[in-house]
Amino acid sequence: MKKIVYMVFIVSFGFVVFASADVIQPKNVIIMIGDGMGFNHVEAGSYYRFGRSKGQKYWELTTLAMQTYSLNNATGYDPQKAHVDFNYVKDTPTDSAAAATALSTGYKTQNEMIGELENGDALPHIMEDAEALGKATGVLTTVYFSHATPAGFIAHDHSRRSYEEIAIEMIWKSKVDLIIGAGHPWFDDDGKQVGGFAPNRFATSLNYDRVGGEKSWKNLLEGKPAADADGDGKPDAWTVLTTREEINKLTEEENPGRILGVLPVYSTLQQRRSGDEHAKPFEIPLNKTAPTMVELVSAALHILSQDPDGFVLMAEGGAIDWTSHKNQSGRMIEEQIDFDRAVEFVIEWIEKNSSWEETLLVVTADHECGYLTGIGSDPLMLPLTNRGAGVEPGMEWHSDKHTNQLVPLFLKGVGSDLITKVVVGVDEKYGAYVDNTAIAHSLRSLWESSLPPKLTFLVKPYLQQADKDRITILWETNIPSQAEVRYGEATFHAEQANLSQVSKDASLKTLHEMTLQNLKEETNYFYQVVATDENGSVMESEVLSFKTKVRDDSAYSFAVFSDTQTNPSVWGRIAQLAWAERPHFAVHTGDIVGNGNDKTQWVEHFLNPGHVLMSRIPIYIILGNHDKDAPLYYAYIANPAPEYYYTFTYGNAQFFLLDSCRDVSSGSEIHTWLDRALSQSRSVWKFVVHHHPPYTSDENDYGDTYKELSLLGDPDVQPLIPLYEKHNVDMVVFGHIHDYERTWPLRNNRIDHQNGVVYIQTGGCGGGLENYAPTRSWFTKKVHRDHHFCLINIHENQLMFQAIDRNWNLFDTFTMEK
Repeated sequence: MKKIVYMVFIVSFGFVVFASADVIQPKNVIIMIGDGMGFNHVEAGSYYRFGRSKGQKYWELTTLAMQTYSLNNATGYDPQKAHVDFNYVKDTPTDSAAAATALSTGYKTQNEMIGELENGDALPHIMEDAEALGKATGVLTTVYFSHATPAGFIAHDHSRRSYEEIAIEMIWKSKVDLIIGAGHPWFDDDGKQVGGFAPNRFATSLNYDRVGGEKSWKNLLEGKPAADADGDGKPDAWTVLTTREEINKLTEEENPGRILGVLPVYSTLQQRRSGDEHAKPFEIPLNKTAPTMVELVSAALHILSQDPDGFVLMAEGGAIDWTSHKNQSGRMIEEQIDFDRAVEFVIEWIEKNSSWEETLLVVTADHECGYLTGIGSDPLMLPLTNRGAGVEPGMEWHSDKHTNQLVPLFLKGVGSDLITKVVVGVDEKYGAYVDNTAIAHSLRSLWESSLPPKLTFLVKPYLQQADKDRITILWETNIPSQAEVRYGEATFHAEQANLSQVSKDASLKTLHEMTLQNLKEETNYFYQVVATDENGSVMESEVLSFKTKVRDDSAYSFAVFSDTQTNPSVWGRIAQLAWAERPHFAVHTGDIVGNGNDKTQWVEHFLNPGHVLMSRIPIYIILGNHDKDAPLYYAYIANPAPEYYYTFTYGNAQFFLLDSCRDVSSGSEIHTWLDRALSQSRSVWKFVVHHHPPYTSDENDYGDTYKELSLLGDPDVQPLIPLYEKHNVDMVVFGHIHDYERTWPLRNNRIDHQNGVVYIQTGGCGGGLENYAPTRSWFTKKVHRDHHFCLINIHENQLMFQAIDRNWNLFDTFTMEK
């Protein structure tokens, strides 16, 4: 049984779904998706198998239609146009990624996107909702498991083509209990081993991307633990199954743990097997080593149903779509029949092992594929011709792509009536239809009242803007809460931390920002954040510490970071190393996340991995190009106004931070401000911080150095160089290029040891590493290619600089003196 950790929020698309407090909720939910399956695909399978229309058992269920368009289609589905213009449904159809996202999250998105809104924001899947309710979860498919539809119920990615990244999220980051599908890197589509392969032998010539890469596959086979799926606080390893026999034996297993079935074919169980791909159904022998879909759902139901809280299973007949793309009539019928038999098995399983009073069954498609019709269609859509059982019906294809035709939707069980109530239109041929977002919204409305929300930190406390008498603390809770910060000076011989002072904010909100005032200069404090929700539930953070700004003549140290991007493991490691050095504060030169509009990246890729450091020292941050000047930057980061440029002092140094994605040319707002601010500075040391490089030896960002000369820096920020030299700036730090480079002291584009400015490129906190030009630049003093951070120590007129890699090796150091 899974541990309950949060509660879901309900937002509906185009309609409101209400569930009364006494509504019966489904204990189990089974969603079966025939990928690419239109009404005529169903009809073709019925004619071939039964010799009649509507022979499948699911026609006994409640029957509706469903619209499938994505946000790429601005006009949606028009039932009148669909029956007047034969080609109307071929215009801007959805793909499986957007369709699966709508089914799984209740939100429309752009084609290619997996579990994300069009702006990159991550969406909650109904699998995550189910896990929050303590239910077991699983997905299975007849194609590889990192394909769009199964991925669309678990993962979050801007591109469905990012198979390796998607597989890594599904396997190593999700809390799903069962995943079964194709994608075995050691087998071809006939179920034969490739490359003369032997067990426990690895070769980079084989394609491991469907299982997350070669390292991921090796770790799986070695039993490395993944995410904590059962909520006991410990990571849970997968039981990896790779044969038909092992899958079938699951029906005899009790509590086998997490199941990852990687079936012994690469792409699909049957569709891509050798032989005439346009042969009649079942004329080419099937892969005997590949299980049927009935065998897959039988194993999955046996495992998942052992959870006393119930389960959610998504089962996909994925290759109906693949056969339709290639207009393979015979193989499409094979795949349709395989899917139909699996649905029949599920219906029988529910009636034998569960009941319609506790289980909801949804049978549908993500979209239609191939534009399948009867012979002689266009301009009219004619019906298929029944030629009797065991004979292909008369039919023809009008596309090798998806369409926006309505698809069938079959329902039965507890909660099904809620879905039938959100009809959005009536089609003259297919009748009433709902939107493909209705399933997720209806489920959430049914589950909504199950549990009171549990107050948790979405983002743990972190520090901003330490001054001599104040400091700012931010944090975020998952539900609105009141805020309280307990704090006090560190004292000698204390039995426990002094938290005698209190600052409160009674307003209910999720994102909190509180400034503690009237503090003492250069003093150590302890603090603890306390949150209280409207129901009176109280949550306390751990006791943390900070130090106010030091006196102007004191020694101090600060860390420099850049390009943390979407690499929380590297950033978390570097944050720990930096904290071990106990700096007074830190600066960050931008590209904080990979997509500034993605809340998940801010929370999971930057703020939480950096908690060990950011909860104890303030960090001063400026925007990079990946941050996109997004509202989330201004929400999560509390800089002095206007925040896209600002200055602050610490000790005897002044720092000037500016957004180099904006216009910084002479006469611009930022250029004018910087000129004035630098001229007014009376600090001993002057540092400028921005994202883009005035000087760099990068191999390809500013000219391909294997073909041509480089610009040796970003032309858009080079107008700032005269200001640095005019006002005697000591050091400029920046990132953007993901490696390390230090210049000689420079002035007037020449090395000047007496009056030059030192430029430090330090883009090494997570972004994919880049490289240098093949020849050394005239200004280069030191280069290094590794993830890293910088540490600067200052006392009066002496400065010591250190560059430290992720293995805590010192790879560059120098001193400056005034």
